[in-house]
Amino acid sequence: MKRAVLLLPMLTVLVAGCGKNRASASGSGVVAAAPQTPPAAPERAKVTIDATRVLRLVSPLLFGMHIEWVENGNGLLEADRPALRSEVLELLQPLRVPAFRFPGGIHADYYDWSLGIAGPNHRGSSRNAFNGQSLEHRFGTPELVALLEKTGAEAVLTANYGTGSAEQASAWAKHLRSLGARARLWEVGNEIYLTGPREGGPNGKAIYRRPEEYAKDFPRYRSALRAVFPDALVGAIGHLDTGAFPLAPEESRDWTVRMLESLEGPVDFLAVHNAYAPVILDDSASFADERARGEVYRSLYAGAAETRENLDQVLETLARLSPANANVPLAVTEFGPLFGVSSRRDQHAIYVDQSRTLAAALYVASLLDVFLGEPRIFLACYTNPIHRWYGSLLTDTEAGLVRTPTYHLYSLYRSRFEPGLLSTVVTSPTFDARANGIVKAHSGLPDLLARASLSADGSRLTALLVNRSLDRPLRTAVSMAGFAPRSTDCLLLTAPSPASINGPGLTTTTRTGGEEIAPRPWPCPAGNPLEVEIPPNAILSLVAEQAPARTTSVAPPRK
Repeated sequence: MKRAVLLLPMLTVLVAGCGKNRASASGSGVVAAAPQTPPAAPERAKVTIDATRVLRLVSPLLFGMHIEWVENGNGLLEADRPALRSEVLELLQPLRVPAFRFPGGIHADYYDWSLGIAGPNHRGSSRNAFNGQSLEHRFGTPELVALLEKTGAEAVLTANYGTGSAEQASAWAKHLRSLGARARLWEVGNEIYLTGPREGGPNGKAIYRRPEEYAKDFPRYRSALRAVFPDALVGAIGHLDTGAFPLAPEESRDWTVRMLESLEGPVDFLAVHNAYAPVILDDSASFADERARGEVYRSLYAGAAETRENLDQVLETLARLSPANANVPLAVTEFGPLFGVSSRRDQHAIYVDQSRTLAAALYVASLLDVFLGEPRIFLACYTNPIHRWYGSLLTDTEAGLVRTPTYHLYSLYRSRFEPGLLSTVVTSPTFDARANGIVKAHSGLPDLLARASLSADGSRLTALLVNRSLDRPLRTAVSMAGFAPRSTDCLLLTAPSPASINGPGLTTTTRTGGEEIAPRPWPCPAGNPLEVEIPPNAILSLVAEQAPARTTSVAPPRK
């Protein structure tokens, strides 16, 4: 098995002083890089969908998201009063978010839930794990419960393992139960393998636990939480060899192996964070040159292939070292486009802009393709639904609330993807990617990705097709075995450049103008097979309908 790259913490990309969080009306412009070279002549691709082969039901929890308690819940609360922002809730509706992870990534292992339950004017404060500043607990458990009630989502709760205890986790669970909240999904700790056993971590204290210590403590957390919620699924965190990732201490390189070797008793799932890329780790990278930027984008997409390799490694390690847990499901409780870390503020701004790009949405689509292709993954949480400046679904900027390309990608999935995952075979041109950041070199990766699904009554077939080529349109023949389409409808998400973003950028190298990057109708002729041309850097949503089937093996998805 190849060694894979995984797991960059969000703390390395967050930088103080990058703008203020503003409550304002929704709106968007486009920030685009210099126009690319005109696309090359179309190449051929083929997608074969078997509507008679429903592989399994798609878990709705694959489309979860990650929020934090800091900064008013990343902007979920009004700035001047303890109320959820109505304009944010309105924009969240099309996403139908099934689960929110809380109270955050690195912040979770400093989180004292008891400071966020009193009246809004009588709450405590904690030091920000990133910069040491004092932060009030304005977004706490009552606000989380209100968000769940407003959206119909459920919680994915991270118990504080860094500075907390099993007893504190149990007390929080009891409080949630008293509020009538559904709290069946828990994970114990967040990336406590990452910061080495040394001083110098956030707040001057490293949050690190040896894997043997974690294996000893995990059963206590699980027992305490299941005593409150008997149906709770309690996940352990996993970390494998990070290879080129230099921020992980040497002791962490075999952390999961040692944890599983020491673990006594069951886990309900294993949580991993192996889906951040490409993470350029120096100040020299430049996105000003189109060619160099293109190489970064190819490496970004290759990061999804490494995620697939790493998931295989996770499954192999579970089977080999923990037979009792060999078949437990997996959860990717954080993932997203993370372009780099830098000591230079101007370089950070470049990286932050990149996480808002169309290329970032193509990367997220690549990861969702991986998650849909692995039956053991039942939960994934994109970070974040809203944040004031980095790659979020809803980015709160000086121009107001802006829907990023990734936001629109999620809206396509949630409105135009059905519960029954179909057998789909793709024939496509390929591309090679150089080693870049923490991503190693890859060759022969497909330009085209495709996943298809079927409605419960068999009348609606949907497909999401992703052309990751930077310059090649794909003339794609789509065959639908066992399906007789009477009508077809296509929406396309694309832009003049993979570097295009919605809303104002943080760098002076970008320019504003044009229309919002959003799905728009696209020619999609009827027929079976049908042929559709997919531009480079594009995501195509295809919907075909036929008369309802008399019988079907597709059941409604789990709530």
